[in-house]
Amino acid sequence: MNFNVIQEKHNPALKRKEITIEMDFGSGATPSRADLQQVLAKDLKTDAEHVEITKITTENGICRGKAWVKLWDEKKVELYKKKGTPEAAAEAPKV
Repeated sequence: MNFNVIQEKHNPALKRKEITIEMDFGSGATPSRADLQQVLAKDLKTDAEHVEITKITTENGICRGKAWVKLWDEKKVELYKKKGTPEAAAEAPKV
């Protein structure tokens, strides 16, 4: 998956960066929040616990999309879990 930062804004009041990225995810499916969180943390050289994925959109028929991301200075967000993993199944609501 390739991505380009198209907008970056520092928000000192909330102690975070607000980033908009364009993604090209090849011929595969739209990346999950868990995958995107790990990739962004690695490429932006920060802990995954500080990366919050606000929104992911895709273009119809094309393997491209946008994501809105918040990089927190101090706040830690919960790590996203992939669907279908034992950890995600254990936390799924019981009906």
